[in-house]
Amino acid sequence: MPRPLSEQVIVITGASSGIGRETAHQMARHGASLVLVARNEAALRETAAEVEALGSQALVVPADVSDPEQVQRVADQAASHFGRIDTWVNGAAVSTYSTVEQTTTDEIRRIIEVDLLGTIYGMKV
Repeated sequence: MPRPLSEQVIVITGASSGIGRETAHQMARHGASLVLVARNEAALRETAAEVEALGSQALVVPADVSDPEQVQRVADQAASHFGRIDTWVNGAAVSTYSTVEQTTTDEIRRIIEVDLLGTIYGMKV
C-alpha cells in the first residue's frame, strides 16, 4: 500500500517553472518532502523557499535530465538526504514553436534528449 503524500519523498524534475513548479506547490500542500530538480539553480531555490513556506522540506539538486549520470546523482542525493524515494515525477520538458522547415536537427535532438531520454533515465533510477 502506498504511503500517504504527507509521508512521501517525491523527486520532481522540471521543478523550476511551469507544471513542475506547480506540482511542487501541490505536493507541499499535502506535506510531502521534495527533491527539486532543474538546470536553473536560482529558480529552484525560489521554488524551495515557496514550498518550505507551505511547510514542506525541500532539497535542491540542479541537474540536466538529459545526462544519465546527473540523474543518478539526483537519486543518490535524494536517498542520502531523505533515506529513500517514494515517487519520481518526470516534469522536465523542452519544446520548440516553429515549422518543420524552421526547426533544426539540433533542436529536435534536444527535445528527444530531455523529453524522452530524460524521462527514461528518471524511470530507470
